[in-house]
Amino acid sequence: MNSEERLLLYISYSFPELVNEQYKLASALKGSDIYFYLTQNIKKCAEFENARSKKLVSYYEGLNFNVKSMEEYVLLYSRIYFLCTQTHERYYINPLAIKEGQCSLKSIGEILFKFDGALVPFNTIIDRNGYSLAYKKLAVKENVGIYKSEMYELIDEKIKLIKDKKMTRRRLNLGNMLSIIETVFILVFIALFIFALCLTKLRDSIFASPFSNIPSIMTFIYFIAMIIYISLYVIVATWHNRLYEPVFYTRRFMLIHKRAIYSLIDKKCLQLEKYLNNALETRKHLRKDIYLFAGYNESVIDLSSLNILQKGVDNRGYNFFSAVKNISFGIMILVALAYGCYLIFLAFTQGSLFA
Repeated sequence: MNSEERLLLYISYSFPELVNEQYKLASALKGSDIYFYLTQNIKKCAEFENARSKKLVSYYEGLNFNVKSMEEYVLLYSRIYFLCTQTHERYYINPLAIKEGQCSLKSIGEILFKFDGALVPFNTIIDRNGYSLAYKKLAVKENVGIYKSEMYELIDEKIKLIKDKKMTRRRLNLGNMLSIIETVFILVFIALFIFALCLTKLRDSIFASPFSNIPSIMTFIYFIAMIIYISLYVIVATWHNRLYEPVFYTRRFMLIHKRAIYSLIDKKCLQLEKYLNNALETRKHLRKDIYLFAGYNESVIDLSSLNILQKGVDNRGYNFFSAVKNISFGIMILVALAYGCYLIFLAFTQGSLFA
């Protein structure tokens, strides 16, 4: 009989009145201290990029409180309790994949290592008797191998993201088509205005008495609308490039220096393994060294900038100006059509506009 079955049996015998109250019990779990503690841990866990932290977040998101039997409630409770014990930083921290100030741990010695079928803090492994130094070093090699595979997985994931994004940018999708169309229309807008100024009769009426006749008013309205739209276009395009500058840099860096990054990870893993083995040999506890081998420093590209590719541009100011620009684009097309039709009307009613 496993722990879940024992808990179910205990509830059935000790609290028979609760046997048919599984839904209420499950709902009450959301207001419990244990669930609050789990939620706080998961928020912190989601900040780290490694396979174990992502798996824990996935388990949390998969919790189903819509239970239909006491067995399902017991299973839900067991999962919440299990996640509470597993979502502390020492269970999933990868010392190669953290940023300065990101975690509350002070030392690599606090991280739990797989050792003799259990999870044990590394500093405890140093003190544990009854195991040979060679056996402890083998455990170090195994755990460093886990960190290394997680870093490889992280790099592979980012590189795949880069390649997929690059292919997407090459395809003629809706965003690219709109950008191309806008560029073409800007040239058309400018060409139409220059063409209007080349019309002798129209030019004379514009500059002879500005804002005193319909041709003059129509031309100035068109000119102001064109300037506003082009200004918005330049602002949004410049803003977009500034937002994505770290992404563009990271893409180029990753694609060009892929092998160098893998080599650097291998080097850091060897250094970490040597550092841990030295601690075992000297039986000296590790202290204040949690960021000693961190992969996010000046010597390694900060992969967090690539999250922009996944989340998109999440900037209210940019989104606002982009929306205004798109609206003004539609208005500008209508203004250009109206102005073009007006020029055609003048040509038919006043004869040649060049003389």
